[in-house]
Amino acid sequence: MRLKVLQLCHDYEDPFISVCSTYIKAFNSEEHEVWTVYLRGAENKYVRDTIGGAEVRFFDLGRKSLRGIKFLALSKVIALCRREKFDLVVAHRYKPIYLAGLASFFTGFKMILGVAHEHDVFARVGRRLFLRYLRPGIRIAGVSNSVKQDILTNCGLPNALDRVYSLPNCIDETSESEILSCEEARKQLHLPANVYIFGTIGRLVGKKEQEILLQGLLHSNLSESLVVIIGAGPRLSHLQQIANELGVADRVIFAGRIPQAFKYIKAFNAFVLPSGRKEAFGLVLLEAMMARVPIICTDSPGPAEVVGATGLHFQQGNAADLAVRMNQVTRLSECDLAQSVDIAYQRMRNEYATSSFKQRFWQLAPIENLEQKIPFNATTRLLSRSYHNTILPLAVRHSIYRKLRRRGVAPREDFEIDFFGLRYKGNIINEIDANVYFYGAFEKPMLFFLRDYLSLRPGMFIDVGANVGNHSLFMSLHATGVHSFEPFPPVLERLTYQVQSNRLDNVKIHRVALGQNCGQVPFYPPPDKNLGNGSFLEAIAEKRGRRTTTTIDLEVVMGDDYFNANDIKEFSAIKIDVEGYEMLVLLGLKRTLARVRPLVVVEVTHGASEDIQVTTDIAKYIPDDYKLLRFENRGDRLLLQQSRAAKKSGHYRLYSLSNKVRTKRVNVVACPREILDQLPMSNLG
Repeated sequence: MRLKVLQLCHDYEDPFISVCSTYIKAFNSEEHEVWTVYLRGAENKYVRDTIGGAEVRFFDLGRKSLRGIKFLALSKVIALCRREKFDLVVAHRYKPIYLAGLASFFTGFKMILGVAHEHDVFARVGRRLFLRYLRPGIRIAGVSNSVKQDILTNCGLPNALDRVYSLPNCIDETSESEILSCEEARKQLHLPANVYIFGTIGRLVGKKEQEILLQGLLHSNLSESLVVIIGAGPRLSHLQQIANELGVADRVIFAGRIPQAFKYIKAFNAFVLPSGRKEAFGLVLLEAMMARVPIICTDSPGPAEVVGATGLHFQQGNAADLAVRMNQVTRLSECDLAQSVDIAYQRMRNEYATSSFKQRFWQLAPIENLEQKIPFNATTRLLSRSYHNTILPLAVRHSIYRKLRRRGVAPREDFEIDFFGLRYKGNIINEIDANVYFYGAFEKPMLFFLRDYLSLRPGMFIDVGANVGNHSLFMSLHATGVHSFEPFPPVLERLTYQVQSNRLDNVKIHRVALGQNCGQVPFYPPPDKNLGNGSFLEAIAEKRGRRTTTTIDLEVVMGDDYFNANDIKEFSAIKIDVEGYEMLVLLGLKRTLARVRPLVVVEVTHGASEDIQVTTDIAKYIPDDYKLLRFENRGDRLLLQQSRAAKKSGHYRLYSLSNKVRTKRVNVVACPREILDQLPMSNLG
């Protein structure tokens, strides 16, 4: 279906040139026609040429025209829409949302998507009533999950699943080539070459809280470092006065407004975003990630969501805490620094690039349905409302959620809950996280089995294919230590966050994959609905219908050599779940397994020539005197029913693996015969 789209924006002040350009790029120009209208601001050739699209209009309205009912602005919007007959309106910020909503009384829009770029957009009673009652058909997208939650909290919409979404901003990754080197950037900004510089970019307005950075500089006692602030605004003289009062004026440079300031970001040794809760996203953070500059930002929801575990966080408004982080970043080794910025860069490319935004945009249920003419029917509405009914048991809600996901309208809800005394943060669109949310853990029976085994034979636990940390977090409570192996950057970042936020000193993360040989190996990334389904094997990815044309190279190391080099000499149990790569992991650990003789838990995934073809073949890759047991057989109907119940209870039972069981997936436990009599075979009593 060819769509004619109106993008309605208040003005073209930063960042709304890049934001509008992003939305235009989400549409294929050969299939859709996108117009952009700026309510304020005179005609500007640079803006027109930069954002592109079919047409750019400048209404050049004054401030008074956008107050009250806004008759002049409304009349111009209605006239344009009647003439051009737009199908979809994307309205940025509240005033354009309001105007589009009123104009819809007189025009034939199929849908209005309002984009909220700030917190508290709907804090006013009148705005809430407008959205809830006067224009209940408007869909709203928040630029972060915190904005989405803010909207839901303020508005209390009864059909929130149908109307409120999270649609993060993104960055044009092709602009990376425009970023200047550190030397050239400092030269053009007239900055000294050999001084450690903390920098920030943003308008000099209250919500940016640059004074916290000035106070942090004072508390840090980094007497040789400088702070550079790029930006202009009404608080310049106020900030200069604060710098004088703190006695740091000679170490603070106000560089003023610089067009395309992101080009100079490598002039900074570290980028600092001091903004607090009022910062809903922080596009400049993506620019720092793209430039591979280490980041320090507040722990407020918007910036923290963008940076994740790839940067250092300080308590918002706490200059002393910021000073600690400033000192910390200056002490990072070159290796740790390179590793940190590489993970941040990969996060930017995977989560916040233009291609990611386009995919997210078209996966929004109302946009997808609009293009495909799929109605949001009564059945879907009933499922949506049932899912949000907290009276229903969690298992029932999970079943409803899976149905919504198959229909393509499942919400991407962040959560943070108790996880056996720890804190677990996830998003229920991901299958592993969903199991944690609805059942308390993913593969709870396996976790309880490993817990019971280590209570009898205490020692170290090895988690190969650690993913987002479900097993590693749980086993950190029961093992003397945990070594977690995970190479895929988006998942690795989640794992790192879980470990750091819980301050688990006994968990060591290894950012590599294990295999038979060393080298860079192409990896097929997983879908966001199941972050555990990425694979090094094309056949596995293809068989599950998840093969992508894009692969990334990840580092694979030989287990025996890596364990020896990293002093991993003794451990009680090892879990291997690497989506078809298990055989190569076992081959690479052959000497280690023969020497240490740990309990081995392997998930067998059929579908590739490199894979273990039948479960009893595992005996070829482990020491001869191991006994093979079957933990779970998902092909057996009775056991499958028991497995479903065990998701909540954590009940398990081991069975002898005397025959060649061949199913889609099965967990096999390999136990040294000398400790077989100590193995917990069941927790059913």
